[in-house]
Amino acid sequence: MSWTARPLTDVDYYDLDGILAEQQCLPATFQVHIPGMGYLDGTEENEDILEGTKIPLPVWLIDTLNTDHEMLVETDLPKALTEAVLRHLRASASKVNLQALCPYYFMVAEKLQHMAEGTLPITTGDTIAQAFQDRLKAVLDHTQTRLEEHTSEFVQGLDMVERDILKRGQDASLQVKRWAMRTPARIRRAPALGMGDADVYGRPARGGRQG
Repeated sequence: MSWTARPLTDVDYYDLDGILAEQQCLPATFQVHIPGMGYLDGTEENEDILEGTKIPLPVWLIDTLNTDHEMLVETDLPKALTEAVLRHLRASASKVNLQALCPYYFMVAEKLQHMAEGTLPITTGDTIAQAFQDRLKAVLDHTQTRLEEHTSEFVQGLDMVERDILKRGQDASLQVKRWAMRTPARIRRAPALGMGDADVYGRPARGGRQG
């Protein structure tokens, strides 16, 4: 499968999740002989990388090696995007353990869609997008419980993007509950104004200092 390089400007340099996602490795086959890079295969048997050498490489390195003008490596479709997994997603997305397949499943899938632009079937992107939408409904349902109570099989199978949504949703739900249970409180003027307490209309409270 051929990959097309994506402009570096599309990547958030300071996004830690993005960095970790691009550390995910894919099986790659070198299409050319590269001198002095034999250490990439983790052994010292060869000083060079020979044409046809197969080495697992991180996504970011594959993206760097392949440009619009030269393709140095070809990669196989990762297990997470095989038709078998896609069938499971189409049948029942919420039952698939994405954490086990790839901790950053949706981020990696998006990256590969850009890198393999025009070579992956359109249905692959459609299936992943629909799976995200279907799972999102269940993720939002779980935001109504406390984070430490999230021990269900579904929650344990969430990828890191979904876990971030869950955490943010849980925090937002807690803030709404706190707001709904708020108690009346007297509004106080800022000390810099040199005024005493005031009521909700800004009038000096009884006994307040008039200045």
